[in-house]
Amino acid sequence: MIKYSFYKKNNIYYVQLYLFGKRVQKSTGATNKRDAERFTRIFLAEQLQNQESESTLNFSSLIEKWVKHARMNKKSFMADIHRISVIKDFFGESTPVEKIGPNKVQEFVYHLSTMKSRRGTPLSRATINRYIALLKVIFNHSIRMGIIDTNPVRVRSYKETPRKKYYSEEELKRLLTTVDYLHQNARTLLQYTFRYVFLTALLTGMRLSEIINLKWDDLKDGTFYIYNNKEAVEKFVPVPEFLKKVLFELKKEDSVFVIPMVRRKSDAIRNTWNHVKKLAQVEGRFHDLRRTYAVELMKNNVSTRVIQSLLGHQDIKTTQIYTPTNLMLNKQAVETLRLPSYEKTKKASDSKLKNNHSKAPRKRKSKN
Repeated sequence: MIKYSFYKKNNIYYVQLYLFGKRVQKSTGATNKRDAERFTRIFLAEQLQNQESESTLNFSSLIEKWVKHARMNKKSFMADIHRISVIKDFFGESTPVEKIGPNKVQEFVYHLSTMKSRRGTPLSRATINRYIALLKVIFNHSIRMGIIDTNPVRVRSYKETPRKKYYSEEELKRLLTTVDYLHQNARTLLQYTFRYVFLTALLTGMRLSEIINLKWDDLKDGTFYIYNNKEAVEKFVPVPEFLKKVLFELKKEDSVFVIPMVRRKSDAIRNTWNHVKKLAQVEGRFHDLRRTYAVELMKNNVSTRVIQSLLGHQDIKTTQIYTPTNLMLNKQAVETLRLPSYEKTKKASDSKLKNNHSKAPRKRKSKN
């Protein structure tokens, strides 16, 4: 059912609605709402009939309309490109949208469970959930644009297996040793500069995309001023003195970017990161360095509000995900508990407790 609304102008009713992805405003020529309703029903019937006679909307057209919207409005659009190709391959580009129902979507989820990742392992529940969410977003966008009426994506997301999202002190020691070794025995420019990428991530909590695009002009009074980030707002990242000295090892007169690279692409750095992890015998993602930064601040009693500001999060709930309560921190918390000072009795006979204790009624044994 296509939704529409009316407004009056010069005592004439006008109808406004979204039809086939376009906003339509049209005069009904009626001076009362009943006639305006009748005009609109006839108008819609004619338009739908004409659309059906021209062609049936296929799935590829639906995808293309969403891609145009997402390319302009979604910051993480590039991460969806591979998922879109997988979705199109399964459903078929020429498949009529009306043929895609809840059963077909469920088949797609089963298909995902049989797929392998680039590392040759089955797709995780979290990855499958990303596909489900993307498919749901595509259909919801089409509903808002008045292209379709219902969303066939009704499957529930999988319950994701929680994983450790930050590095322990021992893991950090191994990573630092490996990064230094790679720096001193570098065979490529990226292996040499990865040390600076790693330390910047660990000591500022910046995202990889932000580190790659850091410019010397962004550094003012010991603080990086960054605008082009995920939240699309300017944020301020203080730089520790130690890190500032390390980064200035790279500065030259004609330097524009802080960290020199042949290819300013995140995939090249992730390949080096995977090599570092393998040598250090550590599991995890590069993004977990950002989470480690947050956890280390929390260990040092930095408030969640301050951590939120440093990470540049819009919502404090996101920060709370980055700073989970864990067993080690719980143990540290309970060790801070102390009993209040009180007067200890040297001899029980010297205390009034003895008299009160003797007068206390004793529990009678029940007779069986």
